[in-house]
Amino acid sequence: MQITVPLVIDIPDDAGIEQVESVVLDADRLAMCEAMRAVVAGMDAGPIVCPTCHGRTVQRDGTATRLVSTRFGRVSLVVRRVRCAACGQRCRPSAPLLAALGRANLTPGLRQTCVLAGSSWPFATAACVIADRCGAVVSAEHLRQVTRAAGHAAAGDGVSGCTRRRTTCGPRATSYARTRPGSRSVSDPAPPACLPVGRDGG
Repeated sequence: MQITVPLVIDIPDDAGIEQVESVVLDADRLAMCEAMRAVVAGMDAGPIVCPTCHGRTVQRDGTATRLVSTRFGRVSLVVRRVRCAACGQRCRPSAPLLAALGRANLTPGLRQTCVLAGSSWPFATAACVIADRCGAVVSAEHLRQVTRAAGHAAAGDGVSGCTRRRTTCGPRATSYARTRPGSRSVSDPAPPACLPVGRDGG
């Protein structure tokens, strides 16, 4: 798929480098949002195959609007819905494209940015930094929830990884474990309680 997005920038004659940078950045973000909408519209306009019965005859079943927050701003997407003429199931042609969002409205890239910012600054400050640098509007509370969820997930992965390592290496590690520095291995046989000693000629 190829899309073309027009980019028109009006630069004042007396603009300095700082103003030019700001104007170009704003125009670039608007073009990115328009490109995202064009991609979704292109998928909706292409050939559609029912994911249930693989039928190719579908009927329009209206549209829905979905707000998606990206690293370049918030985008309002018009998502097309269709109904399969063979099995009657509804589907959305752009569903595979938006599958990574789940029920959320943050893209994975913006979610990662939120986690990095939320781990570096207070949540209110992090929200302002993201809005200024990315043009994305994320509330401090939402940013806190995303950051905490990522922290809990990372902690869970660490615990499960340690458990797997102990389970895999436990017996081998135990056979070479030592009770204290310089002592014998736990798996070494204990010395006999009595050691018989014979005399010469006896």
